[in-house]
Amino acid sequence: MNLELSDREQMLLESVLRMVLSDLLDGDPMVVEDYTAVLTNLNNGVFGEKQYKFDDPNDWMTTLLDLRTLLDRLNPEWVEICKERGVESYIEEDSDYEPLD
Repeated sequence: MNLELSDREQMLLESVLRMVLSDLLDGDPMVVEDYTAVLTNLNNGVFGEKQYKFDDPNDWMTTLLDLRTLLDRLNPEWVEICKERGVESYIEEDSDYEPLD
């Protein structure tokens, strides 16, 4: 699937991703519960059958790198600014997790 988004749609999607990611990283219990509930519902086909299934939809940490990768794809200018300055675009946690294809 390849989405073609307007600038407005891209900005809205980025804002939602940043908000959810921020609340997840802050450990907001309600956001974690809501997020993992949506992942579970996606796995169970509540919103239509999906080709991909999460191994453990309750382990939201396994989606962290994917969320950050999506943000990078939505805002490549930020990634370029970080590269030019020689800094990481995110604070890296110790992880051997590989992103989803």
